[in-house]
Amino acid sequence: QFEHVRGVVQRIEKDADQLLEALKGEQAQIVITTLQKFPFVLQKIEELRETLPNRRYAVIVDEAHSSQTGEAAKDLKVVLGATEEQEMTRAEAEDAGFVTDAIDEAEEAVAKAVLGRGKQANLSFFAFTATPKAKTLEMFGTRNPVTGLFDPFHLYTMRQAIEEGFILDVLQYYTTYKTLWRIEKAIRDDPRYEPGKARRAIARFVSLHPTNLAQKAEIIVEHFRAHTRTKIGGQAKAMVVTASRLHAVRYKEALDQYIAKQGYTDLHTLVAFSGGVDDKGIRHTEQGMNSFPSSEIPERFGTGDYQVLIVAEKFQTGFDQPLLHTMYVDKVLLGLAAVQTLSRLNRIHPLKTDTFVLDFRNETDDI
Repeated sequence: QFEHVRGVVQRIEKDADQLLEALKGEQAQIVITTLQKFPFVLQKIEELRETLPNRRYAVIVDEAHSSQTGEAAKDLKVVLGATEEQEMTRAEAEDAGFVTDAIDEAEEAVAKAVLGRGKQANLSFFAFTATPKAKTLEMFGTRNPVTGLFDPFHLYTMRQAIEEGFILDVLQYYTTYKTLWRIEKAIRDDPRYEPGKARRAIARFVSLHPTNLAQKAEIIVEHFRAHTRTKIGGQAKAMVVTASRLHAVRYKEALDQYIAKQGYTDLHTLVAFSGGVDDKGIRHTEQGMNSFPSSEIPERFGTGDYQVLIVAEKFQTGFDQPLLHTMYVDKVLLGLAAVQTLSRLNRIHPLKTDTFVLDFRNETDDI
């Protein structure tokens, strides 16, 4: 909304030198950048010592749960106001409880916002997150005098967002495999249903007990073809959440084998995992299994060429694909991981009216 005011907004699209010039200049009032550029700016900190500390800054941080505990966040504070001597070392921060174990490498760099001793008069931090951790609340929130815990200074709940139509309720049709089996079996055994219609309704998976990947692959493929592929105007996509990188590799193989065996030409899969996986003497990578570079996965998945994305940690957080309708979960989900993972489905789309979760591993009450 500020773009019409020439020079007010400075978008850092090049390098750290561009960020340095924006901070030194008088014209730019809103600077948009990434946290990772601040360590490079520190190298030229002496040029800024007399200029920057005399200004006041509001630092707005998106995804506070995953970017605010690393060295880059520490460097941001040094650049904008604090001296090196005022900063905590990482060891001191860990002793103080400000640094927590990350769920994965992506969150190693982030979790709360300011690693410093006390407040700095010229810096105000505002952080946004859908899944605040305890230490994030401690850093940004206010202490509740009754409970002694820290509360966010402002809360926009998922319930309110659902009611106002900004996201979908992913739990509306959350179903465990046991529940689905009971429902579909009741339909199959009901004499009022014609055998043909009943078979289509249960999509062949009622009689299967998912004890191995081959059986789960059949359940997933047949459920997707019977129930999911017609959603969102025929554009609906699904995600298979697996317990490990090796599971992701074997799921990809099992799904592709079943699809080929059935001669289906309307369903294609992608897999996402970090690094390489050795399985029975064979080295597997994303690029090798998908036949194109890893960087292209989000874009390719958004096309009509692929319908199912198999993941191991990757894309379980922060992935924004409105066409994602169904999730098949074969991994125990705990705490924030459950919220972050299932929330991949909640993005709205003009043709998207609902979502569906089929969970092989978790219990409804736990989720």
